[in-house]
Amino acid sequence: DNTNIAESLRKQGQLFRKQRQIETALEKFNEALSISTVMNDKNSMAKIMNSIAILYYQTERLDEALEYFRRNSDLQPKDVVVQLQTATTALLAEDYETFETYMERALELEPENPHGLKLLATANFRAQKYKEAAELYRQALPGMPEDVEIILAMGVCFHNLGDLPTAESCFKRALEVDPYNTV
Repeated sequence: DNTNIAESLRKQGQLFRKQRQIETALEKFNEALSISTVMNDKNSMAKIMNSIAILYYQTERLDEALEYFRRNSDLQPKDVVVQLQTATTALLAEDYETFETYMERALELEPENPHGLKLLATANFRAQKYKEAAELYRQALPGMPEDVEIILAMGVCFHNLGDLPTAESCFKRALEVDPYNTV
């Protein structure tokens, strides 16, 4: 049965990935994807594409990771996590057009998603749009109140905007959350 063969190949790919045999893992995953595609088994295709994308991402092959995350996102247009994976990878690969497309999709699905808001804030932060970044981080914070990265980034935003009391407050809060933070 082709479903069992595809699943067996996917599991083999996972084993090779754990053994850090990346190219062999990719071969197994691609074989499984070919079988799943012929069968038009979208659930299996999604799992396998995600495995391939994550493997490329973990080995810093961002262009390849982005291609598989994009295909997976198009296969699962209502899955906010998959849309955010694609947007995150696009941002890291400096493919800003793709980042905007998938970021928009994610926030259309869940406008208050704290991970989506944080990702969009990070893009604004990188572009030195500190006012926009601070507002987005502020919106994300209730969903991730202990996220030191958000709190510190807000401090930097307010510092760059000349609001030193608020920046200081953010840095103090970051130390309350993580007393050993050296930033």
